[in-house]
Amino acid sequence: MRPTNFDIHILINELNGTCESILSMLPDGMEEEDLTEQDTQEIDDHIFCCEGCGWWCEIDEQCEQCDHCIDCCDCN
Repeated sequence: MRPTNFDIHILINELNGTCESILSMLPDGMEEEDLTEQDTQEIDDHIFCCEGCGWWCEIDEQCEQCDHCIDCCDCN
């Protein structure tokens, strides 16, 4: 059951930069089926979107110092 005080942005902040699964970070009593399509889209847009080019990339394709994909990164 989806808690009434559930905030997707709190979940995104907790997930960002970790290798934790979404399921392990959900509040007690909440299951994957309780996430709406809008919730999952919001998660994808924030966690997997390169801030440089706007394309989605996997976490292992992101620079560890910035939130850009390896192709956009100028940290090196």
